[in-house]
Amino acid sequence: MLNPMNIFSSRKGKAAECFNFCRGLNFKSKKDDEHDHATGKDKTICVVDSGIAFNSPFPAILRPERKVELILSFDFSQRDGGDKELPFKELLKAEQWAKDRGHPFPQIKGNPVTEDPNIRECYVFENKDDAMCPMIVHFPIVNKTFREYLKPGVPRKTQSEKDFANFDIFDDPAQPYSSFTFQYKPETFERMHELMKFNTLLNMDLIKEKIGYYVGYRRNNLNQ
Repeated sequence: MLNPMNIFSSRKGKAAECFNFCRGLNFKSKKDDEHDHATGKDKTICVVDSGIAFNSPFPAILRPERKVELILSFDFSQRDGGDKELPFKELLKAEQWAKDRGHPFPQIKGNPVTEDPNIRECYVFENKDDAMCPMIVHFPIVNKTFREYLKPGVPRKTQSEKDFANFDIFDDPAQPYSSFTFQYKPETFERMHELMKFNTLLNMDLIKEKIGYYVGYRRNNLNQ
């Protein structure tokens, strides 16, 4: 039986324990560093959620060999300060992570757009002075234009259409979109699905413009 007083004093109390799927496998005859010994002979391993560092997959994307130029960032992280809290907490962590490792990253901290209390459906972060710095098109969760429009350019008309879109995300006392909610009612799920679909379509021309820019850049800079 686990002792609640020391449950978090061991690795098993801090991470998910599962069967070691690499047990008995030997991928290299010569071990280059200590990480090559990680599989070991243990029956189980403890797997830590990478979201503990920050809740966006930038470490995998920013590997230099990937040469990523454009990142579409969809941030579904909970904002404890409610719907009006500025949605850049995870981006700021990603920026610091990249800075600590010497990876190029557009300015987030101190960027004027991150200080505007009027939250947008989409943000663009870029460094025009560094061709190696990826551009980030950032989509936070925000219910704004969606409340009034069924599709981009198509206003909501019926009361049922308006009622469907009239909902808060993190300000709702019932917390339907809490990080600790693992089951969603059909309407709750559909609302979020349609909201993010709408916000993406609302900025589709912007996305195509940025993709077109990098296609043209690559065409004219084949040696980079």
